[in-house]
Amino acid sequence: MGEIPGFGSHEGKKELLVILLGFEGNRSLEILNEITPYKTITINGFPSYLLDYKDQSIILNRDFLFQSGCKKAIKRASASDPFETYEVLETILKEHPGYLLTIAPLGSKPMALGSLIFLLEHPDSSRAVFSYPQEYVSKDQPAQKYGKTWFYRLKN
Repeated sequence: MGEIPGFGSHEGKKELLVILLGFEGNRSLEILNEITPYKTITINGFPSYLLDYKDQSIILNRDFLFQSGCKKAIKRASASDPFETYEVLETILKEHPGYLLTIAPLGSKPMALGSLIFLLEHPDSSRAVFSYPQEYVSKDQPAQKYGKTWFYRLKN
């Protein structure tokens, strides 16, 4: 686990861990155990990208949800809408003034984009951490399915 460069630590604030759930629960647990936050909130990508993915991030993060104590308070943002993720993060920040939001963008790429926009707009009250995977898909065995390419227009 490590901080994402440019989105580093802030001393003296209570840490609120916000994990955007992905499909690898062990990575969520690694971050939780490394940080030991004051409080943890999760955001699940719902509706999911594909119908087949419905509830998979919840199922695959079951141990994390029990250990973190946030299994009954899962927030939702569409897995395909970065702006919805941004809005959920804005709401969390308003509900927890004075906290440092430590964001772990383990969910979908659009959710990670929404997190990045939030981080850029709130550098004094947020930081990003990431658990780097131990394995990657081999170049000799590329992914079998290709999805849509999304383009987002961002304004200054």
